[in-house]
Amino acid sequence: MSKLAKILSVIVCMLTVQFLIVLDIQAVPTGFEEYLHVKAMIDGSDWFEMQENLWRWQHRNYEIPETFYDIDKTIVNGQEFLSEWPNGEDYLDYSAYNEVLGLPTIEERFGPDVEVFLDVLDARWLITLEQSPSMLNGYTLRILLDDDPKFGADFYEFKIWAKGNPVPIPGTFFLLGFSMFGLLALKRKCC
Repeated sequence: MSKLAKILSVIVCMLTVQFLIVLDIQAVPTGFEEYLHVKAMIDGSDWFEMQENLWRWQHRNYEIPETFYDIDKTIVNGQEFLSEWPNGEDYLDYSAYNEVLGLPTIEERFGPDVEVFLDVLDARWLITLEQSPSMLNGYTLRILLDDDPKFGADFYEFKIWAKGNPVPIPGTFFLLGFSMFGLLALKRKCC
């Protein structure tokens, strides 16, 4: 192989690796099921927060969601929403809660020990999972959609995949059950 061909092959490999890093291609881990699919127009940055089957926005920077264009409804699992902002539209203000009809809570569907995976489908800048649902936070999911460095608004889209992890049976219950079985066997043997 000539020196030029080696150099070209190294350059192609480097460009391929950089392209894959830029795309940040991630496969959904095995065992996870799709739970939530969200698409929204974001100008600046906002948090998407979900608890039970209710979700709301918390505003961070620039324009609040759903007000930048006429086609900017938030779509959650195929349902369209236009949020109300009863307490204002300033930094850290919350929208009213919106209900996703037909969606079981994440705890109902996956159990008390749930694990989630954020699948970014479309983002001009960043979508970040900031809080995973757990028993300690009332199963609240919190995601930052950040378009701050970019000019104007753009669509951001993500999916939440989840899986339940079986809750281990404490060793004391195992020992108690084993002891009861032993006593029962001993009783049958003696009597």
